[in-house]
Amino acid sequence: MPVGIRAVATAVLCCLAGAAQAQQASSVNIYGLLDVGLDYNSNVGGKSQKDETTGILAPNILGFKGEEDLGAGRKAFFQLETQFAVDTGSTIGNMWGRHALVGLKSATLGSVQAGTVSDFMFDKLGVGRWGGGKMFPYVSLTFTRMGPFSRFMPTGSFDYDRVALSSRINNAVRYDSPDYNGFSYGALYGFGEQSGGVGLNNTVSLGATYLTGPWTLQAAGTRQRRGDVNDGRDGLQTFGAGGRYDFANGSSFDFLYTNAKNTFTDGKINSFEMGYLYPTSANTGLIGQYTYMKGNDVIGGAGAHQINTSFHYKLSMRTRVYASYAWQKVVGGDGLDHAQIIATAGQSSSDTQGLFRLGLFHAF
Repeated sequence: MPVGIRAVATAVLCCLAGAAQAQQASSVNIYGLLDVGLDYNSNVGGKSQKDETTGILAPNILGFKGEEDLGAGRKAFFQLETQFAVDTGSTIGNMWGRHALVGLKSATLGSVQAGTVSDFMFDKLGVGRWGGGKMFPYVSLTFTRMGPFSRFMPTGSFDYDRVALSSRINNAVRYDSPDYNGFSYGALYGFGEQSGGVGLNNTVSLGATYLTGPWTLQAAGTRQRRGDVNDGRDGLQTFGAGGRYDFANGSSFDFLYTNAKNTFTDGKINSFEMGYLYPTSANTGLIGQYTYMKGNDVIGGAGAHQINTSFHYKLSMRTRVYASYAWQKVVGGDGLDHAQIIATAGQSSSDTQGLFRLGLFHAF
C-alpha cells in the first residue's frame, strides 16, 4: 500500500477511534435500481437488431450506505455498491467496483472519503447539473456521448467526457466542501500505484457548484493518466461547464459544454448539449435533448448531431415505464467512422443510427 494511502487510512482510523466514546446513533440502508427494456436498433453493422437490454435508464445496482454520529456535528460514513445485469444476473466489473469507500464529514468542514469513488465530471456535470430530483430521473445512458470517434482512445470513445460515470477512480482520496451561500467545491486525487514514478497512472479531478434562485451552475475537470496510454504517462483530460434553469411550472432547461483530449495523440472532441424537461401531468413527463459533437483531424474530423427524447409514466414513486428514442447523424470527416449511439451494440454501416426502447424501471 503506498505511503499516501496508508497515511489517509491511518488518519481516518485514528479519528474514528478518538470519537468512539462520543457516538450517538448509526444507520445502514440497503438500496438498488433495476432497469430492463426491449430495444430496436435501426442499423448495427448493416442490419437492424432487436435486443433485451438492461441498465440503460439507470445502472442495475445493489448498494449499502451507512453513517455513524460521532458527536459535535461529525459523522463517519461508508458506501459499498455493485453493478449487475438483470437479464443474466452476472456482476459487471469487480464486486464493489462502482463504489467502495469510507469517510468522515462535518457540517462546517465538509467531507473526506477514501477508496473507489466517482469523479466530478459525473457528480457535477451529470447528476448535479440535471438535479437528482429534477431532470436526472428522466435521463438515460443514451443521453450521454459516444459518436464516430473510435480512434480517440485505445478503448474507443465510450463516455469520452466521463459524464456517464462509466468508470470510477480507484485508490482515491476526495474532499467536498460545505455549502458557502450556494457555492461549493471539491477536489480528488487518485494514486496511480504504478512503479516507475509517483505520477504514473494517477488521476486529478476538480469541481464546483453555484446555486442561485432557479439557476444551478456547474464546472468540472478531470485528468486521468491511463496504463494503456504511453505506459501511464498520458491519458484522458476532460473539462466542462453547464447548468440548469428550473421554471415555476416544474419544467427545466439544461445546457452543457465539454472538451475531451487524448494527451498523448492530441485527439480532441468538443461537445455542446441542451435539453428540456416538461412534466405533462403529475405522473408523466417528456424530455428532449440535442447534442453536437465534433472531433479534430487527429481522430478523423467527423462531427455528429444527436437527438434524444423520452416519455415516462410513473406507476408509483418507485416504478415507471418509459419509451425513448435516440437518433444520430454523422457529418464530415474522413468516412472511416460511422454513427454509434452510446448504448448500442456496434457502429452503423452508414452515417445514421436510431435506437427505440420500451423499458421498465424500479427503485428500492
